[in-house]
Amino acid sequence: MRLTRMRAAPFMTAGALLVAAPGRIAAADAAGAFAACEAQIAAQPQSREAYRCLHLTARRQSQWDEGRRRLQAMLARTPANEWARLALAGLEADLARPEAEPLFRQAIEAFAKAGQMAGEVRARLGLANALARRGDLAGADAELALANQVAEGVNTTKSAFLLAKR
Repeated sequence: MRLTRMRAAPFMTAGALLVAAPGRIAAADAAGAFAACEAQIAAQPQSREAYRCLHLTARRQSQWDEGRRRLQAMLARTPANEWARLALAGLEADLARPEAEPLFRQAIEAFAKAGQMAGEVRARLGLANALARRGDLAGADAELALANQVAEGVNTTKSAFLLAKR
């Protein structure tokens, strides 16, 4: 943390005040938060929550460009990283950017192809939300219906798995 010295106003009794430079603290906090997220991703590369950490850190710290840069770098290194793609889509959707929709659709396609129903459901819900925000309620309803169909498959698969374990 960088501190700056400020002269006290004449009516103050202390000779000088030390105050933190707020922009530098925020940047340092954001860098630490992003680093913690990336450590979580390194430890759990298939964890949705690890990638969501980057998205939420960008939102909480108002560091949208930095969050986008980090997620795009991950996708550049590993183009098939659909959890990073989904987090980036969510970040873009928060900003109402047109890039969100194709990112959600790419994630949906990849999760469906890989049989990752939980990822597909989350991507469809994100797309539905993005479509609703821009006024495409019919498209949002269609995605919600598809998400529901896939989610029923997730529940059926989980139930069959739990029954098989008995």
